[in-house]
Amino acid sequence: MAICFRPQPGAARDTLLVIPSGTVLVGQTVPAGRKSARQMEAVVTTETVTLTDMQPCSGADASTLVSRTRHWLVDPVRPQAAVELRPVGEVSGNGVDTTFEEESDGFRNAIKSGAVTAHVQGTLKETVALTETQADIPDTPDDQSGPDWVHSTGWDQKAKSGQNSLRKTPGSRME
Repeated sequence: MAICFRPQPGAARDTLLVIPSGTVLVGQTVPAGRKSARQMEAVVTTETVTLTDMQPCSGADASTLVSRTRHWLVDPVRPQAAVELRPVGEVSGNGVDTTFEEESDGFRNAIKSGAVTAHVQGTLKETVALTETQADIPDTPDDQSGPDWVHSTGWDQKAKSGQNSLRKTPGSRME
C-alpha cells in the first residue's frame, strides 16, 4: 500500500507525520464488482510509517480489515485506481477507536483535513477480522467528525475464526 501526506500550505519545512501501526483506512468509493456501498473495503497498517515534506509518500505494509458490524466486507482488498483510502481510526481491543484521542492535535488535524490518503498497490494477502459488536461502537452525535460510512448501521455477525488480530501500537506523533 502507498500512503501519502499532503502538508498544509504554510506548514514548516520540517513537518513530520507518523502513521502508527494499527491505523484503519477505508475506501470512499464502491469497489469494482460490488453493487452496494454497504460492502466497503478497509485496510489496517501493520507497520509504523513516517512521512515528511521531503518524503510525503511511502510504501506501507497493510492487511485487509473485515468488520461485519461496519460493513467492511471486501476480502481480500485488491488494487483499484478509483478507490482512495482515508484514515478513520485505530484498531483498539476488539474494534476501532475513531477519536484518535491519543494522537497529537497536528495528527488529528491532518486526518480531519484529508491530508492523508492511501492506495492499495497489490492484493493484500493477510486478513484481520474485528470481533466488535454494535455495543462496541459508541454513539456519535451528528456534529462529530467522521463521514457516515465510518459508522455501523447495526448489522452484526460473528467474525470468521482463524483470522489474525491486531492491537493498537501507541507512540505516534506529529512534530
